[in-house]
Amino acid sequence: LVMGALSLVGCDLDDDPFVDDHNLNSKLIGTWFCDYGGGYTDTYIITAATISHPDGMSPAPYTNASIEYVYNFSSTAGCIIIKRPDNKYNAVYFKNLGASSVLLGDAYDTSISWPAPNDSAVATPELAKERFKPENAEAWGGGPAQAGTPLTRQ
Repeated sequence: LVMGALSLVGCDLDDDPFVDDHNLNSKLIGTWFCDYGGGYTDTYIITAATISHPDGMSPAPYTNASIEYVYNFSSTAGCIIIKRPDNKYNAVYFKNLGASSVLLGDAYDTSISWPAPNDSAVATPELAKERFKPENAEAWGGGPAQAGTPLTRQ
């Protein structure tokens, strides 16, 4: 009985499997904001070609980081590899994307206690694609590691 339940979890019951086209989900385009209270806010501004995180904390705020590659884990979750203005490559994870809210977060090393210095960026796009591929998401703050208060569309 337990085996039957496990096999259903892995089945595609609607015959419409998700295929990653590596394109940015257009539902992400816009300004996303959250006021956590205590003077801390979080904003992501996403266009078809760039991401800005002007109030980011780790490693530092950035504007107009170019979108270099996208891993879509599903229609509502994935990883956007960016080239920051300092010419380092990092990732922004998204999860639970809806019409008006989403969880967004810059990649970080989940094995390090936050807020320790925690810049997960690498020097090349090839290294970034390897580091942030779907199988490694949990180690870099994606997937189930991504939790918290969703940002809302502005």
